[in-house]
Amino acid sequence: MLDFDLFRRVIDEAGASLVRIDFFNYGEAFLHKRAVEMCEYIKSRFPQVYLYTSTNGLALTDAQARRLVHSGIDEVTFSIDGATPESYVKYRQRGRFDIAIATLRAMADEKRRSGRDVPFLNWRYILFKWNDSDAEMARARELATDIGVDRLCWEITDHPEDAYSRRFVPGSAELDSIRHEIWDDNNLRNAIPGAMPRARIDVRTPWPAVPGMPLRARAGRPLQVHTRVRNLSTRAFPAQATYGRRLVRLGAQLCAADGTILDRDYARAWLPQTLGPGDRADVPIEIAAPEQPGRYALKFDLVSEGIDWFERCGSTTTVKPFWVR
Repeated sequence: MLDFDLFRRVIDEAGASLVRIDFFNYGEAFLHKRAVEMCEYIKSRFPQVYLYTSTNGLALTDAQARRLVHSGIDEVTFSIDGATPESYVKYRQRGRFDIAIATLRAMADEKRRSGRDVPFLNWRYILFKWNDSDAEMARARELATDIGVDRLCWEITDHPEDAYSRRFVPGSAELDSIRHEIWDDNNLRNAIPGAMPRARIDVRTPWPAVPGMPLRARAGRPLQVHTRVRNLSTRAFPAQATYGRRLVRLGAQLCAADGTILDRDYARAWLPQTLGPGDRADVPIEIAAPEQPGRYALKFDLVSEGIDWFERCGSTTTVKPFWVR
């Protein structure tokens, strides 16, 4: 086991230059008896470091799991490959499904009870031939909703040879049906019903009754664009976050007339308040017109800051012609 004093010296030496620490590698990090204390030390010394870990949830007691929530750790992924004890133990041999779920539930409960927005809690579920039925996947969705985890994702593997899912093989219609719920597809993926970010963005033009009317501006001059944003998902869009990530803002991407993106981060606007499920808000955004006159387009989308654009998980964008003279 890593000596705690050596751990502290390494963190003290390197911490100021680090942006992120992945507190795990091969094996279970929380088998170390002072692992939670290590997380606390990292965040107390260098709170700006994004601290991420992955665990099977078996080595943490209820008290340790709740303490970890208060350590300041930013994100925790639980690897739980099944929604019943019988299917879970086929891969996680000698594992205990009830303990893994209880640990995940304890962290979600403590986070909710204390009103914290971190850690972000993931449930990662590797699909095998014995746990990929509609019934078992539906059970996982129900459990994730009941526990209150932030995200449930499926992981596709091609091993072991006699175990990987034959149902969700690359190129299959079945895999395409859950594409935006796959761990590696995008950073906003989510298999919990309604939790994947979805939004509608209406952009007001000077003549709304005339479809296809362009937005117009003079080269180099600012243009105020008025939009209305509606939350179409079952999770809130936070307007602020204590740690600078996952707050949601409206973005405008500058494109050529043919849709080619010229500047993905062209303009941003804050939401006036957190948007709950079904809520809508008027969001003005200021666009600086390019110095070069011409015909462009503006693509409007929401962005979970530090994570991903909503379009990446299938949310619809709004595109308007943008004429600069």
